[in-house]
Amino acid sequence: REELLKRWDPKTFKRAAAVVMGDPPAELRKRIQELSLQAKQEAADIEFRARKAEEKRKRLLERQQRQREREKKKLQKAAKKKQDALRKKLEAEKRKRERIARGEDPEEEEEE
Repeated sequence: REELLKRWDPKTFKRAAAVVMGDPPAELRKRIQELSLQAKQEAADIEFRARKAEEKRKRLLERQQRQREREKKKLQKAAKKKQDALRKKLEAEKRKRERIARGEDPEEEEEE
């Protein structure tokens, strides 16, 4: 404390100390309580907004994930359908070649 007081010129500055004893006035306590409550409320509001933003981001990510899954299933279904059609076509060609090899009419379909 003495070191801090040496920085100030004693000719232009007066040293004074105020000592307060007892409970602070009700007005001061009320004001301090309001400021404290306001600070807590602001912190709670910031936390609430951050939590809501995080939840919104998670919902968006989940929605995008579900959309990608649906598109993937749709593409797989289309690929399977195309593969089945190609397989049936190849089987028909194979049966046609077998009928030709046996000497039968290739246009005549076998009934199974």
